[in-house]
Amino acid sequence: MVSRKRSPVWDLFVQDPATKNAKCSKCGKIYTKPATETLRYHLLHAHFITVPKEPATPSRKRPAQDDADCDDPDPVGNADEQVRAGEGLTPPTTPKRPRLAFEGPIDRCLASATGFSSLSPPLDPRMLLSIHMYVCVAEGGVRDKMATEALAYMIAKDDLALRTPEKDGFKTFVKSVQPLWTPPTENTMTVYLEKKHDALREHFGKRINAAHNLSLTCDLWTHESTMRSYLGLTVHFEEGKTIKSIETGIRYMPERKTSENIRSAIVDLCNAWNIDRSKVRAVITDGGQNIKNAVRDEFGSDKHVSCAAHLLNSVGQAAIGLEQSKVPSEEELHCIIPDDEEQAEALLEDLQEEGDNEDDGVVTIRSLLIKVKRIVRFFRTSDVASRMLIELQVESGKREHEALKLVQEVRTRWNSCFYMVDRFLALNDCVSRTLLRLQRERGSTKRKPPNLISGQHLEILFEVRDLLRPLAEATLLVSKGSSVTLSEVIPMVYGLKKGVGAFQPTHGQVYNMQQKILAEINKRFSGVEFLRPYAVATMLDPRYKKHVFESPRAVSAAVRYISGRVAEKMAEAGQVVESQQEPQTTPPETASRTSLWAAVDAAVLRHSSETGDPAASDCHMPPQLLAYYRNPVVCRRKHPNPLATWAGMRVGFEFVYSLAMEYLCIPATSVASERLFSHAGCVATQRRCRLTPTHLGQLTFLRSIDKNTWFEVNVK
Repeated sequence: MVSRKRSPVWDLFVQDPATKNAKCSKCGKIYTKPATETLRYHLLHAHFITVPKEPATPSRKRPAQDDADCDDPDPVGNADEQVRAGEGLTPPTTPKRPRLAFEGPIDRCLASATGFSSLSPPLDPRMLLSIHMYVCVAEGGVRDKMATEALAYMIAKDDLALRTPEKDGFKTFVKSVQPLWTPPTENTMTVYLEKKHDALREHFGKRINAAHNLSLTCDLWTHESTMRSYLGLTVHFEEGKTIKSIETGIRYMPERKTSENIRSAIVDLCNAWNIDRSKVRAVITDGGQNIKNAVRDEFGSDKHVSCAAHLLNSVGQAAIGLEQSKVPSEEELHCIIPDDEEQAEALLEDLQEEGDNEDDGVVTIRSLLIKVKRIVRFFRTSDVASRMLIELQVESGKREHEALKLVQEVRTRWNSCFYMVDRFLALNDCVSRTLLRLQRERGSTKRKPPNLISGQHLEILFEVRDLLRPLAEATLLVSKGSSVTLSEVIPMVYGLKKGVGAFQPTHGQVYNMQQKILAEINKRFSGVEFLRPYAVATMLDPRYKKHVFESPRAVSAAVRYISGRVAEKMAEAGQVVESQQEPQTTPPETASRTSLWAAVDAAVLRHSSETGDPAASDCHMPPQLLAYYRNPVVCRRKHPNPLATWAGMRVGFEFVYSLAMEYLCIPATSVASERLFSHAGCVATQRRCRLTPTHLGQLTFLRSIDKNTWFEVNVK
């Protein structure tokens, strides 16, 4: 009996004699129960290799003379040569066609169809397009990989559930766009996102290791729904002419939040990202004593920096009287607090308003702010009032989508009070007309409309807004994420003192508020000029140098430290660079009109013509540092990025530039960690309540990745 012919498909697989498993010689995939058609399907859809089926034999017994008289070569013996000759095999009885380009864009596939035009019968390009789309969207195809990558990006970026590909609406949408593509399952997408997280972490880990100066911010957060506590860590470093920030993710902390446990969590996150401790220049945290002790124990006291935004928030809260708010005890209000939450809040505010002491200006301003807050709450809880407010704005010439709404105050953020007052004063006319109309039309709303604010009180609110504006600008200034902020703190404090002090109020309440703000600024930022990170960063910022310092002793101390560090760097390099080249700088032309920066620009403009080196009699400065201080400052508005300024003037100032990069990359606030937790809150929604802490940390990190980096890094 003649043995059955072996299919050419098996020539591309290696079969284990013991287990009978078949292993693909191209990709290494193993089939435990190999069948010829299964292997043929794998070659077609995974490697785009077409192996045609052998023609059926008419009978199982052939005449003996067939073997002797056969002149054609054995198709089985030449199968290996046929497979290696091209990715597709054709029957020996048909003419060999040119190879179809099933890989790459569709236009390449259609271009390859031109080789078939001379054959008979020629293939229709539309048929080629259909074949191309079918092959590419199959599992493992080019289009399938692209679609899976885009789907993973959409889930991570848009905070979608992991089971989104299995939902009926998504399946219907996919079938209407590409019926041939089968979306991955929830488990497949989960595994893919885990691999994507590992690939991106490896990518950013290399960038972190390549950086010479690192800064960290960390903070604690408790999720409201699950009541789980997490520690967040962000990394900041200089990359080119910008500061790069990476949200490394969050770590679940089931243990108590003591300084030792926090320190252990910080060490775990640093080890997971291979962060070199010797490259860490500073760690920024809030004022919590437990996290401050953890950072000081791990990195040292000289590397801990307090968050400037929290200090400004304390100044603002003291200015508007939030620190004087006291919640009554349950015994005092047990019988009079209603069950309804809104009525209870209104009652508490009424009691606080009735207990105000008119002799204290700050408390009187607080009572005005409470009245504004009650009006804002009324508009935000009444559909009738909010609709009438929009209609009045439309009548005044605005479009409906351009109509503004009132902003409510948030007790944890003082600047929300400023924005509430600012928006209320901007819409004061429309608000007053709406309240008057609702008061005339009794019963039009469920709740009684609040009383209007008198004209005298409105004048006080206008002055309060103007007085708080520099403080709001300072809060925005230090909260920027991708720019230099540490060197802005001392100029900001200088501008706040001068700007707030130059304000001339006409009401006694506003004057008391002004004195309160100045006292809080002096209290919170009293020794900021003597803190090394702030002082050195400001001195090495070409926009300010020494011109915004109020204490000559602080300037002398900073110059002595900078001189010693520059001398050490020059000694390590084994050379002393004598440079007479001075960078082309532009002195400031005029002072800024902004109240916060008016005093700063005036001080820099006043000292721009000075060429004397600071504290020259106290220490011997290296030549590079002396040449740097003799150059005039650059214009703050024309050169807002000191990193770009230093990149243009680093020639001849190599050692000063190296020291400047150590301090200019340090952020002034821990806002990056709070932004990280804000992203984590968007990820852990009610639709994703089953997320584990590990997956929550991974998705939080993936959410922060930009689009270009996401598609540049491939999953292994």
